[in-house]
Amino acid sequence: MQIKQLPGDVLNVRLSAEDTHAWATRPGAAWPCSELRGRRMFAQFDGNGDLIDLCIDGGRWDQECCSNEFSACLTDHIASRFPDHPALRGEPQPI
Repeated sequence: MQIKQLPGDVLNVRLSAEDTHAWATRPGAAWPCSELRGRRMFAQFDGNGDLIDLCIDGGRWDQECCSNEFSACLTDHIASRFPDHPALRGEPQPI
């Protein structure tokens, strides 16, 4: 996991295949039918929390995923480093 804050509160989030697998299979908080498990992901959010860039598996395959899972996964990871960033959606779960 790599989360970097840029000027203007822009946030870059990079999750490895191992990060998404570990997130989707956590005991007590698993996502059983995960579409992101084992996939690499990059997301960029502006200072208002709006998604401005997304790339899954380097953009080479299917870029679609469940929006609820996407929001939950990124919220959990972002909250671990930036608990007050506007990109957070819902209640973060510990990772």
